Amino acid sequence: MQSATNTRCTNSTVMSCVSNPDSLEIFQPAPLFGRDNELLELKDSYQRIKDGNSFEKVMVHGNSGTGKTSLVLALQESVLLDGGLFCSGKYFQNTKQEPYSAIMTAFSDLCDLVLQSDGFDEVQRARIEKSLGSDGVLLVNAVSNISTFLGDRIQDACCSSLSQQSFPLARFKVACKRFIRAMVSDDCPVVLFIDDIQWMDNGSRQLLEAILQDEQITNFMLIMAYREEESSLIKDDFFTLAKADVDLKLGNIDLQSVQEMISERLEDVSNGILFDVDELCRIISHKTNGNPLHILKFLEMIKEDGLLTFDDDSWSWTCDLDEIQKNTMIPDSVAEIISKKIERLDKHLQDFLKLASLIGYRFTHEMIFDIATEINEKGSKKDRPLNLDMLLRRAMKANILEKTNYGYQFTHDKLQAAFQEMLEKNEKEEMHLKIGTNFLTKNGEIFKYLAALHLNSVTGSILNKFDKTLLAKTNLQAAKYCECRYAFVNAADFIRTGVALLGDGEQKWLTDFDLAFELTESLAKMELILGNMDACINANRIILQRAKSEKAKVNA
Repeated sequence: MQSATNTRCTNSTVMSCVSNPDSLEIFQPAPLFGRDNELLELKDSYQRIKDGNSFEKVMVHGNSGTGKTSLVLALQESVLLDGGLFCSGKYFQNTKQEPYSAIMTAFSDLCDLVLQSDGFDEVQRARIEKSLGSDGVLLVNAVSNISTFLGDRIQDACCSSLSQQSFPLARFKVACKRFIRAMVSDDCPVVLFIDDIQWMDNGSRQLLEAILQDEQITNFMLIMAYREEESSLIKDDFFTLAKADVDLKLGNIDLQSVQEMISERLEDVSNGILFDVDELCRIISHKTNGNPLHILKFLEMIKEDGLLTFDDDSWSWTCDLDEIQKNTMIPDSVAEIISKKIERLDKHLQDFLKLASLIGYRFTHEMIFDIATEINEKGSKKDRPLNLDMLLRRAMKANILEKTNYGYQFTHDKLQAAFQEMLEKNEKEEMHLKIGTNFLTKNGEIFKYLAALHLNSVTGSILNKFDKTLLAKTNLQAAKYCECRYAFVNAADFIRTGVALLGDGEQKWLTDFDLAFELTESLAKMELILGNMDACINANRIILQRAKSEKAKVNA
């Protein structure tokens, strides 16, 4: 779980910073400045769920870089000190993520927090098991550690039988709502933060809508954040259903807040500042319009250009204010700032980060090692052995990647997007082909699911390099993975892709009968679950025509 507290430089860190200027913590994500009123509104909302047994819905929105995530995480410390629980999940752009990913990440986080809490005992476990009821088993494949709360019911968690029951999607939504009710209590309210909802999938949107309309949920605060400039990606009826109790729109911060941000960061790692810091703040405020992310990137930029330097002898900062005022222009967007940062990296590191960006916003050492090695050996760098750990360290030193409990992730989604945009279409598809092919060799359902996502991104002549029958089978495996997690919309998409790959002609029934039949059966089931009756009838008609046994005809 992330902490809302901000790490400050100690004397030992300062020594490291001076010997390695690129690691200076003043250029890490900023503490919260200029948001006192907004933070107070969040704390008041939390107090209401604690005192009044209410369900508070909160929307936080603003343009990229205005500090939406930092604001919400600043609430976390107050919640923890007060005995509550804070869990979070985030959606990602331009990445291959699992169905319901942010919500299930937050649910898994919540399970871990409850299990680790000081007051957890068998009485509390039994209370949660009773509250979850028989529907708790529906979450076994999506929420880690929930099995601890299920007792003997865990034996009923059979994916194949559950998906055959009536109204499985409705039951899944009920199970998620019961999960929230089971985890909260008068003594332990829960704050759940879902970040970047503009990138949520349709299944997640429907699930959040169901949660938002549940009048039985209490002692619960749901915070959703989104980018103002991308709000059109969220359907209007979602905002209507949300009926936010607190709506916070964040703008840029004022000059005083800019001064506090910059002064504290520079003074924390020095004995003094050998220039007019207020003048620097006025310049930066004017050039960045007070956007917190732009401020940090501007500081990083003038440091890299040698206009802001740390003097080892005086243990102080020096700055060329005239040069910054006259010649240093802040790029028009975060994308341009990032582009300038990327230009400073050598090509070897750039190529590695392009590959990482296609694997996803987050990735593990295992995911990237084999693929990077293969590309390195077949490419122009075959005489230069791959040192993956060195590349990862350099990427972290440049504040492009950061290490997490999962593995590694980009420090900002716009960094990931920037590296993807550096790739030509054919180059990108060739990499997706390599990534997908490699994932097929790995054990675990998740890799088959990820393989399908990558391989389905390949088109045209590049796709012809891959066995389409194997790809159709991989899509069927990915569909089963989604079905077990009640992501029926995603499952149906994979099945339709598999059917299309085998073609419309008679040939597939001659050469790949079993696969074609299973895909058609799965398609009929998914279309029925999703309420697409015409498509379901068409699929069942094909089953009746092709079935080799009376049992198969009866099942249709």
